[in-house]
Amino acid sequence: MMYFRNRRHAAALLSIRTKRPKKIIVATAVAPYDSLQKIQELADEVVCLDVPRNFNAVGDFFQEFSQVTDEEVIDLLRQGRSESEKTKLMSEVLP
Repeated sequence: MMYFRNRRHAAALLSIRTKRPKKIIVATAVAPYDSLQKIQELADEVVCLDVPRNFNAVGDFFQEFSQVTDEEVIDLLRQGRSESEKTKLMSEVLP
């Protein structure tokens, strides 16, 4: 297994791959070069707006980069899942 600064990134991409998507596209505003190289090994396409030479932290590149709580992330994921399920159900019902 390759090293990621955050192993959750690799786990997330590997988890997505098990769902057998047609294509995995990873998009980010900024990232260090070495991380992008590793992500490219797991994704089909990687889009990154800025790859700075001196990368310390993502938050250094944004005027506002407040943290979100675990609860906020879980709520957003649940909302996305329910919307996705609604869309799937509608596509099965409507021609």
